[in-house]
Amino acid sequence: MTIRHDDSRPVLNVLYPNDSIFDTDGDFRVNFAFEYSDSFPGIEIISVTNDRAIGGGHPKGGVDAGANIVLTSECCGPETPPGKFVYNASLDHEFPIGANSVVISVADSAGNVTADTVEIEVAGTEPSFEILQPQDGDVLSPDFVITADFSDVAGRITQSGLTFVANKPLIGLLSQDGTQAEGAEVGQNFGHAFSITGGDPDTRPHATKMEMRSYAFPGGETMIIGQVFDLAGNSSQA
Repeated sequence: MTIRHDDSRPVLNVLYPNDSIFDTDGDFRVNFAFEYSDSFPGIEIISVTNDRAIGGGHPKGGVDAGANIVLTSECCGPETPPGKFVYNASLDHEFPIGANSVVISVADSAGNVTADTVEIEVAGTEPSFEILQPQDGDVLSPDFVITADFSDVAGRITQSGLTFVANKPLIGLLSQDGTQAEGAEVGQNFGHAFSITGGDPDTRPHATKMEMRSYAFPGGETMIIGQVFDLAGNSSQA
């Protein structure tokens, strides 16, 4: 009896990205497409991995570094013809800013593998962030409200991505019902004191505020620094 093992590798043709351009449709999100074929016995496995976590990795609902993006429910766009794969990153699967190395692999059922590595440079997708109130030199009063506005063109920002620190401790005040607000030490994040006020908090929030009626800073000047992080870890500071 004579048997023959197929040793012909599949054909793989990456259509885009190329020349390090990560966005080909103007939405500031990573997208790519490739074609593949195998005369016999047929493609069995399609794998797309990145050398860095996307969307903050699995703990934040994203994909860990080296994990197959194709296995996630967020992987694919509209249906494509057989032999073609199209991917457009979702808001929850934003790629981190900087160099990313994407490995695209196809394998047939005989174990033959063809792979291509695409190097992309992600830029311009950091969040925008601005503290609207107070302004430099304003005097805080018990009814004062600290407000900030933020947005992210390519990803998602959640409550946990809001970071506010000060060079003086934040004092949590005692309320009439006997409860005391949670304060913060010098340099400790007091983002918990802010609430989302604009947009959908579960999808695209864009504003936040902190009411000072439950908090106070010691006398004198206080410097407040705000920073916002999207799920991919990209940040902006005000």
